[in-house]
Amino acid sequence: MIHILGGGGYLTAFKPAQLNALSMIFLSAYGLGSLVWGVLFSLHLIIIGYLILASNLVPHLLGGLFVLAGLAYFILSFGQFALPQYSELYQIIIMSSIPAELAFALWLVAKGINTTHS
Repeated sequence: MIHILGGGGYLTAFKPAQLNALSMIFLSAYGLGSLVWGVLFSLHLIIIGYLILASNLVPHLLGGLFVLAGLAYFILSFGQFALPQYSELYQIIIMSSIPAELAFALWLVAKGINTTHS
């Protein structure tokens, strides 16, 4: 987008209103791409949560938190695409993903992975 609004010589073929419209097209495309990324990231978190639940290396509570975080990302991304009028609600929902990611990082720093096999 900086290339469009940057004032390069090749942009003189466009009127300012056309440049603004072109910039908005790219901003909209970026927003839709972020929603697709969010859906894929939610699947990633759900899979990680399942793998944590299936293993004995990390507490199962963290796996459950990751599954909830994945569902929150899915609701956020798919919901903003399907029902954008509830965007304030989605911001509250996504806050539920913070405990999973923060707890997992702190767990790895403080305890590490339990490598003893029982």
